[in-house]
Amino acid sequence: RGQAINLDYLASVIGEAVDSHAALSQGSILRLEDRLMIVLPGDLLFQPEGAEMTDPGRQALFVLGGVLRNIGNEIGVNGHTGTTSPVDGRYASNWELSTARAVSVANTLRQSGYLNDITAFGYADSRPGPLSGLSEDRRDTLARRIEIIVRPEAGAVR
Repeated sequence: RGQAINLDYLASVIGEAVDSHAALSQGSILRLEDRLMIVLPGDLLFQPEGAEMTDPGRQALFVLGGVLRNIGNEIGVNGHTGTTSPVDGRYASNWELSTARAVSVANTLRQSGYLNDITAFGYADSRPGPLSGLSEDRRDTLARRIEIIVRPEAGAVR
């Protein structure tokens, strides 16, 4: 089991990686009381209405994974969708789409060298986050996101 890194320090290190990469800079880093949250727009990472990673999305996650593979903190990935249901038939619901996206990100982070277990959850549109007061279009765009959660505890090694 690797050593967990202080979240405040980690926020600054990840912030430098995010700021230096054009695609990652579309996301944001939130330092919450009990965790660090890296929020990336779903449109950056995935093909429309799918869980297939775009090339820029994969490259962005490998940059981020280059930082994360050096830490022992527990990591989780949360997938979120907008309110519009998938229409092409690959996914029966937004629950399945959001879960598939979370698993895709977790697998890419593993491929980039993060060795600890990664939990992956799909929340569909059940957790819109702090989006109230925005137009419906803007709210739906920001609702389609991936959250990479970094906890202060060390994660279990696979």
